[in-house]
Amino acid sequence: TWLTTLQYVADYAHEFGMTNGDYVWVLSGNIDPATVAYHASTNANISKLVRGMSLIRPIDGFSYLPLFGDESDGFLESWQAQNASFVDRVNALHPINNDTENPGYFQGSATYFQDHLPEHGAGFMYDAVMAQAIGRCQQQEQQRDSKG
Repeated sequence: TWLTTLQYVADYAHEFGMTNGDYVWVLSGNIDPATVAYHASTNANISKLVRGMSLIRPIDGFSYLPLFGDESDGFLESWQAQNASFVDRVNALHPINNDTENPGYFQGSATYFQDHLPEHGAGFMYDAVMAQAIGRCQQQEQQRDSKG
């Protein structure tokens, strides 16, 4: 987990003299600031590491727009527009039954995308994958054009 990783980083950073204020530590991902604060109050190495630390957290539009009375989010709308035939195609591509031998894998229900919100950061992951794909397509097009 991220907390175990934080503990390792804090311990090694302390061991190598990197918690003396000369370094800036940046954490990112789905990290809970309250949990970090609690562990910093009970663990000297984490406490030293997080002094002056920066925390970068992605916040998808579907997470914060409703707070401002705006219910529209293109990513969430696309997510919820997926239908049973899409779920069937995804299940067929990854045919693992719901069982204890494969924890974390499951077969989605026909209404999965209407019943579940995307994971936090999913909109950014989609954007990152699409940016890579578009960039690769543009690179191939440029290479083809340069060969004439």
